[in-house]
Amino acid sequence: MKTVYIHIGTPKTGSTNLQTFFKLNKTLLKQKGVYYPAEGSYYYNNAHHILARAFNGDYYHWMDPQREPKYSQEWCTTQIREHINQTACQKILLSAEGFWYVSAKELRGIFDNMPLVCKIIVYLRRQDHRLVSAYNQNVKQCRKERYHDHFENFIKIEIENKNSSFYHYPRITKLAKAFGKENIIVRPFEKQQWYHQNLIEDFLNILGLPLTQDFEKAEYRNESLPYELISLMELLNQQSHLERGQQLKFSGRLRNLPLEMELQNYDPLSPQLRREILDCFQADNEAVAREYLGRKDGQLFYEPLPDRDAPWEPYSGLSIEKVAKATVKIWQLEEKKRQNLLRQIDTLTQDIQSEKTVNQTLELENQTLIDLLIK
Repeated sequence: MKTVYIHIGTPKTGSTNLQTFFKLNKTLLKQKGVYYPAEGSYYYNNAHHILARAFNGDYYHWMDPQREPKYSQEWCTTQIREHINQTACQKILLSAEGFWYVSAKELRGIFDNMPLVCKIIVYLRRQDHRLVSAYNQNVKQCRKERYHDHFENFIKIEIENKNSSFYHYPRITKLAKAFGKENIIVRPFEKQQWYHQNLIEDFLNILGLPLTQDFEKAEYRNESLPYELISLMELLNQQSHLERGQQLKFSGRLRNLPLEMELQNYDPLSPQLRREILDCFQADNEAVAREYLGRKDGQLFYEPLPDRDAPWEPYSGLSIEKVAKATVKIWQLEEKKRQNLLRQIDTLTQDIQSEKTVNQTLELENQTLIDLLIK
């Protein structure tokens, strides 16, 4: 009987790097008995994002605004079922952070009445770390509705909302009811808890595969940006009235700033606030550890808790000088690109003119030859 492994994240747990690895090595994985489908319309950017987003209603900006049938739940479900049935591999791997937000019932429904076992792989990151990383990502993606203008508001809303994705236990319990508790694989997102302290090895170990030298290594992607740059992006997002597509392009330009000027990274969370955050999630984490990892002590994460009285300097905010310097640097980078483009245009113009001159010379020579032949 085939087994489908559904990697659902959670978000900000190295999913992008895992998915890049899966895509790079899909042929080798298939040879080793693990099918990572990458040819369907349910697949995009190294993972099965479209399949997940077809269920939660979040469509990519480049998709047809009328929601073409090929991006519908029905079509994506039909297609992935066909591919699973057709493969000779006994193990199938699907991966998308968006699966974390699909209801357990709908996720299970994708595989209804198919003769297979479904296993859920979920990596959990300590909430204080994930809050910082998630805020970073939301600002980069210009999602104002998700980061609520300021980091402090973002934290407050996520903690007070008991349905927030930062509370792991309720979501995992729903998945357990849909797929069976024995099919839920929980892995803490901590290096010291990974197999051989390596995320790729940890995941392959779940699939029953060793990390051998024939696997191609994936470059690290989706790194967090310095907190000063995130603050600058946040400020510009608040002041601009650009539509989101334009804001994303602008944010893309800003990501190169740390290579051009000194932008510092700061810890936005004081040790005291970190402890308060972890206290809010303590009962949730203990329940996950006991029920899904069999840890009687309820310890989900092994990283030592911060000392409440440890020294910490709060972020003072962007200085006018730093904003001015960043503005000038952005202009310089854009001007450099403009000058390069003008040079390319000039070169092309010269090439076209040269080609015209050659063609005119050839035409003149041909006409001269014709005149001679006529005479």
